[in-house]
Amino acid sequence: MSSSESTPLKGGGSSGPGASLDGAKALFQNFWSSDHVQTAGTFAQRQAHDLQRSVQEGHVSVRVLAQLAGIVLCASAFGGFVFSLLTLHLIHALLEVYTFALGGLMLLLESPSFAAGLRNDSTTATNTSATILRVLTARVHANARFLKFVWGRGLLYFVAGSLHFSEGGLMNSVIGGFVMIIGILYLVLGYQANRKLRAAAHAHPVDSLRQQFTTANERGNGTLNAEEFQTFVASIGMTNLGRHELEVVYAHVPTENTSGEISWDDFARWWNANAAEPASAASVLGGSFLSV
Repeated sequence: MSSSESTPLKGGGSSGPGASLDGAKALFQNFWSSDHVQTAGTFAQRQAHDLQRSVQEGHVSVRVLAQLAGIVLCASAFGGFVFSLLTLHLIHALLEVYTFALGGLMLLLESPSFAAGLRNDSTTATNTSATILRVLTARVHANARFLKFVWGRGLLYFVAGSLHFSEGGLMNSVIGGFVMIIGILYLVLGYQANRKLRAAAHAHPVDSLRQQFTTANERGNGTLNAEEFQTFVASIGMTNLGRHELEVVYAHVPTENTSGEISWDDFARWWNANAAEPASAASVLGGSFLSV
């Protein structure tokens, strides 16, 4: 997916360093206003409930696991940083800073699903929060293009987990190992889904899929949500994709609308861009099919 340049966040009105600082301060205060904090808390509770239900039903989302890994990694790194400062282990404290930054980056990369949940609330506060997350994610993709791909995320998560694992201690080893497993999952799922999708792209020209796309869109709004996308994929005979593979595919089809759902133009552009490549181009790194 191509990543467009984002307009820098700055305050309006007068120009100069003072105006920019005031604009940044206002943006920060707005983001952390009581409305935003309350909305984030409500959404977090809903996500926790969904995770609990998924565990009980035996199908946990790999993206939710990645978000959980990022949260746990940040919390552990912050606690380790404070402890290292108190015990004057400055080198260890620096490692915890790096780990915290990687955990925060994990959360940012998985933020589209969080932002989509915020947008569903349709309030001014939530729309602003979703916009900020979207701008920050675009900045990261523009400056670290490998993170636009599933394999890039997988490598990042594995490195973050291995860094925390190497710090020693039972808790660090458990958390680091968990994050490393998430990274490996992304690599494996990315490879498997890319291989199957590459073959399907050569078997089904995009023009032949328009009717199935329209039929799968039961809501008639022109975009497919996750459930409708699953129906669409099954209707074109791709029943060999597993649930987690479908989740990875849906999350990484580049979309231009603010809902995060897949329009026909989004799908056609993505399908055509990859159908032109040889079927043998599917690589262990996930290929260009699974770019975000």
